Amino acid sequence: MVLGAGLAIARAEVPPGTVATPTVTTTTTGTPPELTAPELTVVAAADEGSDSPTAWAGNQHLVQTAGGRLLALHGFHATGLQVAWRDGTSDWRRQSRGAVTDGLLISDTGTGDWPASIVLGFDDAGAQVAWVAFGGDNAFGKRPVHVRRLSDLDHRGGPTMGPLVTVVGPGNGAGIVDIALDQAAHRGAVSWASQDTDGTFDHSVTWFTDLDTDEPSFTTPQVLTTGASAYRTGTLFTTPDGLAFAHRNGDNELQVDVHRSEDPVGTWRRGIGGVDIAPKSTVGAVALPSGEILATVNINTSPGVQIVQRFSADGAPFFPELALTGYMDGSLATADGTTWLVAVRTSDGFVVSRFLDGSSWSSVDRLEIGPEGGGGYAWPSVMRASDDTLHILVQGPLGGASQRTVLAYRRPIELH
Repeated sequence: MVLGAGLAIARAEVPPGTVATPTVTTTTTGTPPELTAPELTVVAAADEGSDSPTAWAGNQHLVQTAGGRLLALHGFHATGLQVAWRDGTSDWRRQSRGAVTDGLLISDTGTGDWPASIVLGFDDAGAQVAWVAFGGDNAFGKRPVHVRRLSDLDHRGGPTMGPLVTVVGPGNGAGIVDIALDQAAHRGAVSWASQDTDGTFDHSVTWFTDLDTDEPSFTTPQVLTTGASAYRTGTLFTTPDGLAFAHRNGDNELQVDVHRSEDPVGTWRRGIGGVDIAPKSTVGAVALPSGEILATVNINTSPGVQIVQRFSADGAPFFPELALTGYMDGSLATADGTTWLVAVRTSDGFVVSRFLDGSSWSSVDRLEIGPEGGGGYAWPSVMRASDDTLHILVQGPLGGASQRTVLAYRRPIELH
């Protein structure tokens, strides 16, 4: 099944408000050539993607296997959650094997808005596997929280899908789900936000320690933070020392809590609150090789003030090191010693980036996706770690009242 042709796009660094004119050529299928120019492809057509197919900024919607295959998650209109895959410059495909054969992680739900994250890990035999966690799109919908394990990721017939596993049922679950693995300690964690019986809102985390089974057992959920606001956004991510959780704390501040690999399951070293977070802003974060953490949030959604704040390896905040007015939906990625902030620029709606090389952030935008993708961009989900390529999965043009295109973009990192 062809889901979209590839476009090679010549780009230059441009100041805000400037539109670069792209040079577009069609790529070929088969053995992938070396990626020498940016490429934009259609993962889901305008009548296939859900209303918010790549939400939220903290979620990981795109990974690359050891064999080079791309796995992408997106909401499928009025149905559920789709995994698509691509080898090199071949077409995006949806075939899978095992418990599901059409790549739908969940189906027949009447909605495609199932925010989700996918992470890669290894079983005891050294085989690469993927875990996907997903739930509702808010903290009060009472949807279940699910996971699926994917194996044999590079098989020509598609990955093998394990059974649907319910972490918490619909009476206790909710949304804004995330997942991360601490491979060194052979464990993983799943987080979500939900409404408590007293009307407050919680961030909860549960752990699983058997990475070799499709149906692991989960620990009793642990509440990390509670607050009056329903917008309890947060994200789990791997660090050099274990895992961390960047989230909106009970005082509506950005906070990073840390779990070390040598600590017992459920042990968190609580951080200190940083900048205030705007109510509807989600949190994106990455760990640097030094152990320090960078997190990004919006502190004001009108006109859109995107902040990047650094935290120590123990969760102590430093003064924000980047503040951009007129940007939304920020997400962070690292590659080969460089860190990128990718966001939507509100003046023209285009996807742009800034990069941190050493101790300095670039002072002008690099236009990543402009008019050639059709516009309507939101929630650019960036592959958090890569050796030589910047990858973005993003919501694209509207195809109906609640249907969106899903686009995948990649470029060599040396093209600053």
